[in-house]
Order: sequence, then structure tokens, then C-alpha cells
Amino acid sequence: MSHPDAAGQYKCLVKHFFGRFFDFEAISSSQVDSIEKNALLFQVLALLILPGMAKCASSFFKYGYYIYRPVAELDAATITDKCYFLSLSMILLGFLAVFEWETLFPDQKDYLILTVFPVATRTVFFAKVVALAAFLLLFTVAVNIIPTLLFPSAVLGNNPYSHTVFARKIPIYQVIRYTLSHGISVLLGNIFIFLAAIALQGILLMMIPSKRARTISRSIRFLCLLLLLGALLSFWALSSVDQLIQNESPVAAFFPPIWFIGIYEILLGSHDPAMWRLAERAAAALSFAGVLSILSYAMCYRRFMRRSVESGPGVSRSFAGIRAAGNFLLDRLFIGKPEERASFHFVGQTIFRSSRHVLYIGTFLAVGYIIAAVRLATATLSRDPSVFGYLNREILSIPLILSFFLLVGMRVSFAIPVDLEANWLFRIAPMQRIRSGYKGVRKFLIGAVIVPLFVLAGLFSGLVLDWSIVLLHVCYGTTLSLILIELLFFRFPKIPFTCSYLPGAAKIVILWPLYFLGFTSFAYAAANIEAWLLGNPSRFLYFYAVAAALWIALLYQNNKSAGAAIRFEEESRTAPVYLDLNS
Repeated sequence: MSHPDAAGQYKCLVKHFFGRFFDFEAISSSQVDSIEKNALLFQVLALLILPGMAKCASSFFKYGYYIYRPVAELDAATITDKCYFLSLSMILLGFLAVFEWETLFPDQKDYLILTVFPVATRTVFFAKVVALAAFLLLFTVAVNIIPTLLFPSAVLGNNPYSHTVFARKIPIYQVIRYTLSHGISVLLGNIFIFLAAIALQGILLMMIPSKRARTISRSIRFLCLLLLLGALLSFWALSSVDQLIQNESPVAAFFPPIWFIGIYEILLGSHDPAMWRLAERAAAALSFAGVLSILSYAMCYRRFMRRSVESGPGVSRSFAGIRAAGNFLLDRLFIGKPEERASFHFVGQTIFRSSRHVLYIGTFLAVGYIIAAVRLATATLSRDPSVFGYLNREILSIPLILSFFLLVGMRVSFAIPVDLEANWLFRIAPMQRIRSGYKGVRKFLIGAVIVPLFVLAGLFSGLVLDWSIVLLHVCYGTTLSLILIELLFFRFPKIPFTCSYLPGAAKIVILWPLYFLGFTSFAYAAANIEAWLLGNPSRFLYFYAVAAALWIALLYQNNKSAGAAIRFEEESRTAPVYLDLNS
């Protein structure tokens, strides 16, 4: 080991860091082999390819129609579609960068392993950079390979539909130029988003004290999720992008995908001054993000490697005393049995210490925020004379929307383990029944989600509604949330964070209509029913009678099924069955 093989170390580290981007520790299971994990990876890539493929399929018929139209209309249509492809690719990569936030730098495990061996810091650094570049290239190819090959042919009319009907021949060099322009502009847009994410994290690592880095980093990631979700929900509605560009709209000035349309058009030979301005802005943004990411990454790299060995931020004595006093009051007033206390505090401490699970919940909460904000803004900007009554319904639906996404996010995160190798503590416990912990989980959801949410909702509603109506509103939403908890955890045979997770077992693709129906019923239909009940408060007596009967029935079934044994391994129906022929 006196003369380590630097080239061999470099290749091994590149492979290691690249594999960390596809780390499936959350679904580790004795029933899931490497082939099934690779199949899951290909399924994810297939889902990323699907939107671009669908857009290209519709483009063939769309541009077959535009052959009859003036050239100006064709160019306007292509610019809107170019904005679609650039926006889709950059937003998806933005989501991926937020979710892979912690893998952009070596983590604590990498530090503890690599510092033992004679590996130069520069070797680790360049291996990480190459792995990041390979990951970026793989994502870009996966999402954009089909649009890059098919969209130019659709626009130029060099497709079977045009040949058959219009007998239109296009020189091959034009198709190649269009294809290269599409691929280069999309790649540059993705590089900008990726470098911006690296630069943002590097700046945070340099400027934020170690004790507050984790909390502030989570807040920044949540804000990024909100921005990306807002862009994802809004860019579909963008039309007449060419008019936005020519009129120098604020949307064109502050929406990065539109900047790279300028590069797209310049590569195609455009001399439009507006396109040149956009291209200059894209080049300046790309250069600034590149320089900032390189400087921040290099400057904070050594600091991060030194700090990675720390287990986490310390807790001050004053905060520890406040937390101990709060836990004492909770245990004496709200939580009774010791096993309930154990599950309550286990869930509370685990979920807020795992950045991955906080990000999962934050994603659901961000979706709820965006939907609630769009719904409220639409009602506020409406010119309907009855807007005040309609606005009341919107206000009534906001806490229900947030409650739905928060509880569903909790349910999803509970099924994903934090560290499977640590669940041996629960496996050797003398009581292997769900009943011992389910009550504590229920009380955690009530105390940590429902009560704070509807207290804030009541204070917010009190600004525009009478306080008697606010009280009815809070009780109504709390009742529905209690019922939703029992529905989400109906026969949930696991201790949160301790069981292996198989995404395929959730059957989200098949059951998404039911999820959508449940959301619309819980948020929108329930808000309309509440508005009807508020018209005559005596009607709430009938509602609470029905709700109490339903809640008691669900509670009885869940308590009855809670006597079953705890399941630590998710069963895979597609995994191969191995026969023990040696016994």
C-alpha cells in the first residue's frame, strides 16, 4: 500500500459515487435481488421518458396540420413546444437534484471509510465530479433521447405521415442540425439547473454554522420543492411563448427554460434580436452558475469532509430542558402506557432526524401548499359577484387539503425504513404485536399534525369568518382527519421505519384513480358539505352521529387487526422462490 494505484482508486470511486445516486437501501430485502432492483431503475427511467414520448406522438399530427399554415404560425408553435421540452427536462432534473441533495458531497459513511485508506483528497474530489457529470448525462439522455430524435422530424415534416400525404422531402443535414440544436440546448439547460443546485448547497455549507446547517438546509430544500412544483403546474399553461419573448414579458425574463430557447434558435441560424438577448442571458446564467459552483464546491469540500464525521448538530442545555419538560407533560397528560410512549417518541424523534423522510413529507406538503394557493388565488381573482361565498368555500377547503397531504405523506414515510440493519431491536422484543405501538402512532399524528394544523387554520379563518363558524370549522376538519387516519392505517402491519419497502407493492399506477377520488372527496366535496352544514348548524348533529359511527367502526377494525404479528419484510410477488434442497 506504499504506492497505491491512483488510477484504480479513481475508477473504483467513480463507480462507487455513481452507484450512490441509485442507492436502494430503503427497499433492501432478502426477497429483492439485484435484478429486481435494476428492473425498478428501468421502470423509473421509463416513467421519465413517457411525457416526452407522448408529446412527440402528438407533434406528428400537429405539424402535419401546420404545413398548410403560414411560416410564422409554424415558428410560434415550435417555440411553445421547445419551451415544453426544456421546462419538462429542467424541472425534472431540479426535483432530482433536490432529492439527491445529500449525495452531491461525500457523506459520513464515505468519510469514515475513505479516510482509513491512502486515498488522495484530489482523487476523491475528481471522482465525485466525474460521477456527477455521468449522472447528469444519464438523466439527460433518458428524458430527452426520444424528443431529440423525433421532434425535429415532426417539425420539418420528414416523417411517414408527411411523406405519404404531402410527399415533402427534407434535406438530411437540416434534420441533423435541428437534432443537434435540440440536444445541445436541453443539455445546457440541465447543466445550468444542476450547477445551480451544487452552488446553492456549497454556499449553504460555507455560510451556515454546523449546528444550524441541517435545519436551514431542510427549509431551503422545501422552498426549492415549492418553486419546482409551482413551475411544474404552471408551465403546461404557457402558450404563445413567442409573444412573451417579443413583448419582453416578466415570464420570459425570469423563467430559465425560456432563456435556453434563445440558444436553441441561434443554433438553428436565427438572427432575431430577442433570441440573441435570451441566448446572452442563458450564457451569462450558465457561466455564473458554473463559476459559483466550482468555487463553492472546491472551497467547502475539505470543510465538509472534516465535518462529515460529526454525528449531527448538538442540542443546547436550555433546549434539552424544554424538550424534557414537554415530554414529561405529554407522558403524564396525553400518553398513558409505556409502550405507547415508546412508539410515540420513537416516531417523533426518528422522522425529524432523517432528512430523507423529512423531504418525503415536505414533498407532499409542498403539493398541498401549491394546490391550496392556486385554488385560493383563483377564487380571490374571480369577478363573480358571489365571490365572497365562494371564497369561504375555498378557505374551508385549505386545511382539509393540507391535512390530506400531510397524513398521506406520513403514511408513505412510515412505510420507508430509516436503517434496516437497526430493526433487530424490535425483532427481539418480547411483544411482537402491532397493538403495542399503534396507539402511540395515532396519538403522534393527532398531536403533531392535526392539532397544530387546525389551530393555525382556526386563527387564519378567524380573520374572515365569525368565531362561532371557526369553532364549527375546526371541529369538522378534525373529525374528518381522525377518520382519514383510521382509513390510511387500516390493517397497517408494521412498526414505522422498520420494515423493508417495495415500491412495486404499492400499485400506485393502478390505484391512482382511487387516490384522486379520495382527495377530491376529502378536500372539495367535504368543503361543499361543510358550507351546506354551516347554513344550518343544527345539521352538524346528524353529521357527527354518522362520523362517530364510521370512526368507531374503523377504530374497532384497526384495534382488532392490531393483534396480528408485526411484519418486518415486505413480500414481493414477483421475486423468485428459492428451494432449500440441501435440507
